[in-house]
Amino acid sequence: MYWIYFLLCSQFTLARASADHPIHETRTEIYYREESKRLEIAIRILTDDLEEVLKTIHKETVEIGTDYEHPKAEVYITNYINKHFSLKTDTKKGSLEFVGREVDEKDNFALWIYFKVEHQKRWTSITVENSLLNSYQRHQENIVTINAYGKSRKIILRSPRTSKKVYFR
Repeated sequence: MYWIYFLLCSQFTLARASADHPIHETRTEIYYREESKRLEIAIRILTDDLEEVLKTIHKETVEIGTDYEHPKAEVYITNYINKHFSLKTDTKKGSLEFVGREVDEKDNFALWIYFKVEHQKRWTSITVENSLLNSYQRHQENIVTINAYGKSRKIILRSPRTSKKVYFR
């Protein structure tokens, strides 16, 4: 009888953990490819958090990366990220171009979303605006690593501070 109680409690705990996990963060890797004058951006976001925020915006269930994926999932994802994430080198705002997405092979609960920004001539500063999931999670952290000119800079953006300028000299 005890094992039934244990099994039920375990199932409840697992279900609860997947719905309300304690870590709320996105990770973004930005690489500047000087030879092609392009910024390459990879954003890692937890799928359940993204589905919940898109559900709130669009007032419908938006499954991502399953056999029941919403037919407009990619459009919804791209529009959401374009609204809550932007880059500006020196004084030139970059236009994010969607490249693709894939489920994180190490963590099936996360999604990598890829973008690029073309025509970025040599620059000395980059401003990152990242408010992804801030309206969904109170303790959201958006961790951004920028790699350019042989250097790496890491910033953490938390609401209300969703923007930071980083210098590369």
